[in-house]
Amino acid sequence: MRQQQAQIAISVDNKAESNTRLIMTTMLVVLLSCLLLTTTSKSHAGNHCCMLNELDLVTSQGVISISYRAGWKEKLQQQAKAAFKNGDYHLARRLWRALAYQGDTDAAFRLGMVYDTGKAVQHDARKAAYWYRRAAEQGHRHAQHNLAVAYANGEGVELDINQAIKWWKMAARQGNSDSQYNLGIIYAMGSHGVERNIAKAKQWWRKAAMNGDAMAQYNLGTLYANVGGQVRSYCEATRWWEKSANAGIKQASWALEVIKTHKEYTACW
Repeated sequence: MRQQQAQIAISVDNKAESNTRLIMTTMLVVLLSCLLLTTTSKSHAGNHCCMLNELDLVTSQGVISISYRAGWKEKLQQQAKAAFKNGDYHLARRLWRALAYQGDTDAAFRLGMVYDTGKAVQHDARKAAYWYRRAAEQGHRHAQHNLAVAYANGEGVELDINQAIKWWKMAARQGNSDSQYNLGIIYAMGSHGVERNIAKAKQWWRKAAMNGDAMAQYNLGTLYANVGGQVRSYCEATRWWEKSANAGIKQASWALEVIKTHKEYTACW
């Protein structure tokens, strides 16, 4: 009986030793795995090929996950534009929002447009202005223009024509013809406390006209033909009205019919 108990004790001791070895072996495997993962991650990070993050998006089809890899901003921007074009405004907004928080200027502008137009969300002028400003401060000319419009109309921000002019000028200097046109209107009309200045109106309308803005071409022709106190030039008026008329502006076609009755018109040819 004692011999049997001794054998059982030895068996138990051997079993305990086996468990100890198993635990130690498992810990060693885990440790090696951690070291391998760490080394692999560092190697991947150096090559810019590893997964940096993952974004879960809730769509009408369910939850999808998008992995961030090299060039992920460009890929998400393409997906957002495609989603917006296909009418999936909810997905487009989620993608642009994620990109905007990562500092993507165009995404911030487009997110402002989403709130401005009320696509996939309720129209929110304040949020639209917020995102326009984020993009505008980073030099996005279309965001600068839209932010100026918000200030001019008092939408989402307090009405401030000076702020509108400031942002329109920034956008205009980058070639935004809508901003150039609006500056021409401001100076030609002398509205909102801004002093009327035909020379500045002509300057900005000329820039917009040279960028192909048909209404700016018509207005510029009108300045050359009619404004008192300025040197009239029916030749210049005709030149810009013809461009405007060719673009489909009916007022320019009518103006051309009228100007042909003036003797000064014949001197142009």
